[in-house]
Amino acid sequence: MNFEKLRNIAVGLAVMVALAFTVSTGPVSAEMKKKEFKVVGTWSFLDHWKEREGPFWKERLPKLSGGKLTANAKSQTELGLSGFEIMRLLKLGVFDAVHGVTTYVAQDSPAIEGADLAGVIQDLGLYRKANEAYRDILAREFEQKYGAKLLMIYAWPSQQLFCNLGDKSIKSYPLSKLKGKKIRTYSTTLGDFIEGVGGSAVTIAFAEVVP
Repeated sequence: MNFEKLRNIAVGLAVMVALAFTVSTGPVSAEMKKKEFKVVGTWSFLDHWKEREGPFWKERLPKLSGGKLTANAKSQTELGLSGFEIMRLLKLGVFDAVHGVTTYVAQDSPAIEGADLAGVIQDLGLYRKANEAYRDILAREFEQKYGAKLLMIYAWPSQQLFCNLGDKSIKSYPLSKLKGKKIRTYSTTLGDFIEGVGGSAVTIAFAEVVP
């Protein structure tokens, strides 16, 4: 099925959380014990994993620690796990650190999704202000629900709507025309947005959206 991207809904949000540990970027202590972290990143086909998450754990961390700190880092794609499954495994101690998109890990804590409300944040400036204001809530939720520490918040590709319009020449589409259409969503907040404009939210894995 061919799908046409309708429009960006909001700047996306991703986080990095971990069981308590500290990595210093200063001189490496001779007494530092060797440690291999078990890490889960995001999707292997996206730049966040290729250019940032993967290289940090596989290259930068070993270099900064003189080879004493290493990581067995795998992408979410390799493991075939959902976001909320990864968070539950973090809580059980299966992983030491994980990266995740808030809307994918919020099943056990709806408050986490409040940092990435569909249609609210439209640019990076507002994104920064919103997450500076919301950071304490995210940190509290990760600590209380998973016993984990919030280490980092970073921007993610915007939330998007996909709909089969039947005409690939269409470049823009008003929200008023979404009424009655079935639209792929992947989060509660995006589903609420779709229902709010009169559409029908349908949960479909991303791999099934793009041929």
